[in-house]
Amino acid sequence: MMVNESDNVFEITPKLPGMNVLGCGWTFRVKPTTTGHIASFKARMVVKGCGQRAILDYAPSDLYSPVGNSSNIKLIISLAACYGLTISNCDVQNAFQKCQLSNNPTTQHRSIHMKQVPGYHLRETNGDLLRSINGNELVAHLHASLNGLKQSSQVWYSELSAYLLTQGLIQSQFDSCIFKRDCDIRSENFIIMSIFVDDIIIA
Repeated sequence: MMVNESDNVFEITPKLPGMNVLGCGWTFRVKPTTTGHIASFKARMVVKGCGQRAILDYAPSDLYSPVGNSSNIKLIISLAACYGLTISNCDVQNAFQKCQLSNNPTTQHRSIHMKQVPGYHLRETNGDLLRSINGNELVAHLHASLNGLKQSSQVWYSELSAYLLTQGLIQSQFDSCIFKRDCDIRSENFIIMSIFVDDIIIA
């Protein structure tokens, strides 16, 4: 929840008439080590996107997001082997939550609301739970994307690809998940990468 608050993921507001309020919940997972021992316990807040209404809450074009495939990995490994490139990879933590819906052209005009997260509620000054304001139930107005939203992957890809372009990388004409620096492959400044949702392989 600290991550959600620091990233300005949602804001608690009164529910208005006609507002479509999505359900939400938690998923819990035990992450094991390679030896089978427990490495960590993970909890993820998710939205029940099955309650979203077509056109009103999302456009059909919001559902598509390019995803890299095994051919991209083979390409990068082959280039690394031929030209002595170093391969690394990164996993972007809480990737969807870092994308503000208001920054994306496809979602900036759509307000998305969900129920208050189980276990997280505003409180009165005396410590009692604050359940309503002027008789209106309290809900969470989403500012950032969350796992479960139908458009989450598309919003994340759009924001990430736009950022990479501002950093001087160019997008492949043949695969929109591949980005590279426009210079000779033998140059020290050469970079090529492939995007797999929130996982990125770089050489």
